[in-house]
Amino acid sequence: MKLTHEIIQKSDILPFHAFTFKAKNTERIIPQHWHQSTELIYCLQGSLDVWLNGVLYSMHPNDILLINSNTIHSTQSPIRNHVLCIQFPLPFLQTITENQFNHNFIFNLNTVKSPSSKSSALYALLNHLVTIVDSSDDALPLATLIEEQALVLQLLSILVRSYSVKLDQPFNHRSSNTFLFMDKVTTYINDNFYEQLSLHQIANHFNYSDSYFSRIFKSTFDMNFHDFLVSVRLNDAVKQLIKTDNSIELIALNCGFKSYRNFYNTFVEVYQISPKQYRFTTLLKQIIPNETSKH
Repeated sequence: MKLTHEIIQKSDILPFHAFTFKAKNTERIIPQHWHQSTELIYCLQGSLDVWLNGVLYSMHPNDILLINSNTIHSTQSPIRNHVLCIQFPLPFLQTITENQFNHNFIFNLNTVKSPSSKSSALYALLNHLVTIVDSSDDALPLATLIEEQALVLQLLSILVRSYSVKLDQPFNHRSSNTFLFMDKVTTYINDNFYEQLSLHQIANHFNYSDSYFSRIFKSTFDMNFHDFLVSVRLNDAVKQLIKTDNSIELIALNCGFKSYRNFYNTFVEVYQISPKQYRFTTLLKQIIPNETSKH
């Protein structure tokens, strides 16, 4: 599992990227990554697990989650689903908001965490976009292309008006040196997470004091070192639960947990279900798709 910095490009009139996917391979896990684009995810059918800064959000039909730029996240489809994804490049958002986005405000939209944030106007726009995206091929008719651009501008208008939060200082304003640091640290963790890593060990590896490394890690990743390490280990554990016949005890050790009990407690705390139950229900859903994944 590798955590990468993803570069997203789009060359239409408005530089956004809108697409839908219907996950059929429920074993596939999109590993932790980040990119400068802001990403909106809308779950129409089935479910989608999203790790956001080390916190798990299980999306179900009509859930919307917005991921701000340079935010570490990963996804996995536990059952078949239908999901809309819209990615807005950071330069585009800053241009259209007169350089206010990521400086004066960011977006805050997560209906899993705050069901009250659901909006009929927002759903109407997203569902309209789905019909266009799902029916399109490489060459949209001009009128439909213009309609898609107009819907996206309406969507951004709603996001700015109803789902923005003010900032005291620029958010995630990261230099190339910061991204270099992120790459070095995450590469090291990805290569060694199955070992008994400690903050002291990794701080020493990068020639930092424990306190300084802890502080710079938190400011860079928007989460502490322990939570990040746990999320990497759990990501790999989920992959092994689904893709292998390894015992849960062996998976716990393979992923760097000190003991089966430590793994069990951590897994239940995050997933609200035991590793054994997760494996069973996930495999069962692959055989008998959940009713929510059907039209």
